[in-house]
Amino acid sequence: MMGFVFVLLSFSLASAGSCSDDQTIMRLYSATNSHVSAWDQNVASYVEEICYADIFGTAYSGTSPHVCTGLNRVVSLSSSSNAHASTTSDAVYNYNVCYGDLECVYDSSAGNACSNGGKIVARLFSNSNAHVSYASGSYPVKVCCNSIGVYWTDMNGNRISNAEIGDTVKLVARGVSSGNFEIKEDDVVLDDNIRTGASAIVGNAVGSDWVGVWTINNADMAKTSGDWDEFYFEIGGKVSEYLDIDHVGSDDIMNVSIITPYCGQYFDEGVVSNIVVSTSDTDDLITGTVKVNGIEKNFSNAGISFAHTFGSPGNFQVVAEVLNDRGKKSRAISNIMVLDKNAGSYVDGEYVAACIKEPKDFTNIHGSVVDFDASTTLGIRASGGSFVEIRPTQGGVFSWYWTFYPQNIKRNLLNTSNTSAYIFTATFPIAGDNSASLRVEI
Repeated sequence: MMGFVFVLLSFSLASAGSCSDDQTIMRLYSATNSHVSAWDQNVASYVEEICYADIFGTAYSGTSPHVCTGLNRVVSLSSSSNAHASTTSDAVYNYNVCYGDLECVYDSSAGNACSNGGKIVARLFSNSNAHVSYASGSYPVKVCCNSIGVYWTDMNGNRISNAEIGDTVKLVARGVSSGNFEIKEDDVVLDDNIRTGASAIVGNAVGSDWVGVWTINNADMAKTSGDWDEFYFEIGGKVSEYLDIDHVGSDDIMNVSIITPYCGQYFDEGVVSNIVVSTSDTDDLITGTVKVNGIEKNFSNAGISFAHTFGSPGNFQVVAEVLNDRGKKSRAISNIMVLDKNAGSYVDGEYVAACIKEPKDFTNIHGSVVDFDASTTLGIRASGGSFVEIRPTQGGVFSWYWTFYPQNIKRNLLNTSNTSAYIFTATFPIAGDNSASLRVEI
């Protein structure tokens, strides 16, 4: 055989001490009448955790939730551990407990409702020099917090506060299930309408979030009279934090990788394989397809994962191709081998997976010199009920057939283990689009 061209009803109630570090707002020594420690202090003894996910019913998905932004202070402590709490940050209570996108007020009204419509995160005995209890306690000062849940991210899902002209960004709203996103730019007198009314950004459900996608273009920026700071969006009565935009844009790298199966991997006939494609492009929307064994599936920036069964033996190819909204292309190829097996024994046969490690497909190469590396190519020879792996270094087994386009130059090296057959440097006399194909035979 020859190788391929180049490649239940039930529920649970969360208990204290049940959340991960990134969901922990602060720690208590006991459920009531307690001193306080920061999320990462006195872990062994302050085991009562005040957890974001328990309070708000969903995990916080933002990055670096414990970083203070100037808006997300929950309480202030007299020190980072074994401390009393205060509603006011001052010279004595100078350690701030901050978390994610929380906006908190301090409510001394009776009952369990919050004046700001938020959730009770904790209760304080008094406004200063206070012991703390869980929200279920009886202390009079309620720490009432809203999780704003509206923010900007890049296309990989990382929260951002800056972007560039030409970038594509996501507008994310938690706790919203309908509506479109209106984008504005904050000014002293009258805010500029960037995408409002009929031109607002369409929202769609993505998991438990409501998400819009905005490609920042010159027509949008022309509505701001040169002021490219403090963009925000509104949806469902919520207002996002600011996004600042740079006048000069650069394009981040776009990548696509086939995680499994990797090139040269082999399976027995009928075995279920996981096809996993990973993508990355922080500032563009990706549209992609993955093709395998006559099946084609679509995916976007999140990549894709699915199970596939190779029901017949032979050499197969998994191809993932992506295109971003700037027109850039990328592709990954995994050539794999599916071995014929009958009654527990391997049927005699030969297989080969041609694998070009370098250069990557659609690589932009500066100059005319290109380094080629196909050393990860692998063969399988089945005989007498078992099989052996065959690698390029094993003498006189592989024949290599290279063709370089558009010159149509051929490089054929037959039955050789000479490294120059699969690791070499070539010079291309024509600038522009060039390509290479490789066929390998045993």
